[in-house]
Amino acid sequence: MLPRGIIGGPPCQGFSRGNASKDPKDPRNRLPFVYAALLGGLDELIGIDFFVFENVVGLVDNKRFFARIERAFQSHGFRLFSKQLDAENFGVPQTRRRLFLVGLNTERFPDEMFTFPHGRARPKTVRDVLTGLPSATFFARSMDPSDVPFHPNHWTMVPRSARFHERRFNRWRSFRRLAWDRPSPTVAYGNREIHVHPNGKRRLTVLEAMLLQGFPKDYVLKGNFSEQVTQVSNAVPPPVAYALARSLKKVLDARLVQ
Repeated sequence: MLPRGIIGGPPCQGFSRGNASKDPKDPRNRLPFVYAALLGGLDELIGIDFFVFENVVGLVDNKRFFARIERAFQSHGFRLFSKQLDAENFGVPQTRRRLFLVGLNTERFPDEMFTFPHGRARPKTVRDVLTGLPSATFFARSMDPSDVPFHPNHWTMVPRSARFHERRFNRWRSFRRLAWDRPSPTVAYGNREIHVHPNGKRRLTVLEAMLLQGFPKDYVLKGNFSEQVTQVSNAVPPPVAYALARSLKKVLDARLVQ
């Protein structure tokens, strides 16, 4: 039987270092424990071989709280392996450190160990992935993604703020302008926080944010404009996910041939 696993990451705003209004009573802080409980229930029902849990690195700032999360997973019979990975090391033109927990079922994998991938890719910059794109389409409420030429995700907000004309950037998180020859800061956008294009004339399109996340150019996100922004912000960069999957496959394949 093929291996069965659970892959996911609960909403992380309650732990994010970028959240200036963090609240220890934020109900989202309970979601890692809900994840662990669901994992245990599914293991009893159908048998789960492994899981992957992704979250912001701020989750480990409270060591006591993080230890509780680890115990929750361990109580359901999983051996844990954890590491912080930076997408920049995997060929993604973005500085994005995230925490990953990988768990192996101790009954099905009593002796196996998991080794995280080592990212050694050549560093990429904003210029490497954004150069050569056609002009962006500006969002309008009546617009459907199918109306956007070139690529249905190549749209962005109309630059109405006076700060674009005054060229006032990088004083506020919501007006962070990217540099052509550096990696992008973390692609994680809240309300009106989409990074400003290096030309300083507009914000990034959803497609440009996808490319900074390492998505292939032919990939398409569905939904309205706001939903697309949320999806690209919450995504694990595909090159990081691929490297993790390859490392995990080695462990699972070794067990299958025994």
